[in-house]
Amino acid sequence: MVTNHGTSIGAEPVGVTQAHLVIAECFLNRHESFRAEIIERRGKTIVVISRWKNLSRLPRRTGATIEFAAHRTAGIAKLLSDLQRRLGSNRRKTETRLVIADQQGGAA
Repeated sequence: MVTNHGTSIGAEPVGVTQAHLVIAECFLNRHESFRAEIIERRGKTIVVISRWKNLSRLPRRTGATIEFAAHRTAGIAKLLSDLQRRLGSNRRKTETRLVIADQQGGAA
């Protein structure tokens, strides 16, 4: 556990309550989804993006979770936008290469 000026940033005590609000949910299929939540923790606003599954008709958080301070949301959105743009440009380059390879193969 790491401490920061005597304040623990590790596991939360069981008695600490966290107010949370589900903002959005993206369903991958009928059993899995990603959720975006806003949580108040120690007086600070935290954004949580997590993977959820419906197990025995009850939603449970599973897999990886990303948490960051709410004031960093614009930076995370830009990061995801840059990632999407890069993935999209790679896909187009791959498709272009396939077309070029077909044209070269047909010319030979």
